[in-house]
Amino acid sequence: MMKLTMKKYTSALAVTALIAGGATAAYAATVQVDANANFLAALTLVKNTDMEFNTIEVAAAPAGGDTAVLGTDANIVYAGNFSGNGTGTEGNVDITTGTDGATLDIFCEASGTLTDGAGSSIDVNAVEIVMETGVAGGAGTACAGLGVAALSPVLDLATNNTILMGGTIDGATAAAFANAPHSTTLAGGDPIQLDVQYQ
Repeated sequence: MMKLTMKKYTSALAVTALIAGGATAAYAATVQVDANANFLAALTLVKNTDMEFNTIEVAAAPAGGDTAVLGTDANIVYAGNFSGNGTGTEGNVDITTGTDGATLDIFCEASGTLTDGAGSSIDVNAVEIVMETGVAGGAGTACAGLGVAALSPVLDLATNNTILMGGTIDGATAAAFANAPHSTTLAGGDPIQLDVQYQ
């Protein structure tokens, strides 16, 4: 009887030792994950002027080939049945707050729609932008929609913070056209969106 008890006791010790040995052999892998953030001043945009094509004289119903091209330098070049005094106003937007030295992405829609609010419409397309110094129509950087950056300038609030916009009124897009004031702000109109963000 004593021998059997001793056997059971010895077996119990062996099992305990095995379990203990297994526990000390287990090891949990670990790693430290850091967190980082780059804090920049919020961007603010201020529109100084809209694109103004002023008075466009129309010799016949607008059609393909009739254009008024507004450069970012405010000069207008006409073709076809359109004519005028050759002077307009470029769109002008200032970036008034942000972090100097940071790289930006500027996105802009390539077209918009002007209406008379009563059914007549015509598009401004081939919208283009430049920074600071205006250029003739067609010499700026073409807007490519809100998914593709047109420009990626380095922000300087003192010397590189003004976005200039131009575009083309295209007679080929005229619908139910009537000689009257037209604007993107009137019923049925579609303005041109400009977005600026940090890279």
